[in-house]
Amino acid sequence: MSRSICILLAVYEGEKYLEVLLESVLTQSCHNWHMMIGDDSSSRNSEFLILKKINGYQNLLTFIEGVNKPLGAKKNFANLAGQCEKPYVMFCDQDDIWHEDKIKITFERMLEEEKKAPGVPVLVHSDLRVVDSDGNVIADSFFDYQKLPKKVASLDEALVKNNVTGCTVMLNRAAIDIAMPIPDEAIMHDWWIACKVIQAGGIISFIDRPLIDYRQHGANTIGAHKTTFFSYVRKAFKPKAAYVSYRDVRRQAKAMGAEIGLPKFLWLKARMLFRK
Repeated sequence: MSRSICILLAVYEGEKYLEVLLESVLTQSCHNWHMMIGDDSSSRNSEFLILKKINGYQNLLTFIEGVNKPLGAKKNFANLAGQCEKPYVMFCDQDDIWHEDKIKITFERMLEEEKKAPGVPVLVHSDLRVVDSDGNVIADSFFDYQKLPKKVASLDEALVKNNVTGCTVMLNRAAIDIAMPIPDEAIMHDWWIACKVIQAGGIISFIDRPLIDYRQHGANTIGAHKTTFFSYVRKAFKPKAAYVSYRDVRRQAKAMGAEIGLPKFLWLKARMLFRK
């Protein structure tokens, strides 16, 4: 059976939650996928768990050994994406739980968008349910929890505020091709790809329902943090943190041939806090 969706799973010391994640993927209602697992120089315990799980699922799971030097999440995902030749790609984190219809619903939306605009780069993403380390619900909507805008109207907005969470993403081949390679200047792979899709005149399509349980356990690479007006104001009065944020955004923008000044950065940051 030819499988058109490639799921890219970046792993680093993932033994605590990895088996639950893999079970949630293996029991998906849609079976049109194959997973590439990229290990980022984990310990033997983590690697053993992966190999044990793959045994019996060789037609679905491919293990790619890490290099001697850890890559980090961004480069691990970029490395996997560069090796995938399938027409569609999804990203996967080692500690989450996929809802049963996640692939089915995302793929159906992808096909709808491609039918409306053939040949155009398309990125589909969804909301997430935020849970704690034991799976207890913290927030039914990640977007509400973090006060994220559900749509960005321009490249400037996308550069200032990333509303695309990588573990919910599906890309078509056109989106993969315009986003690769992912440079060192990229803040994170998902942020870079979303900006490149918008810059290319592509489509970012949001599914306004959670399709994943986004587990928070204190060791997340990014993680979820409740955003309020007062938390934003507190951050605004930390000039060093604000400068670092602007520096990173400006560096990423330059890498894609764009530019954003500090006044616009601050204005968009404030305005988008109140956007839905």
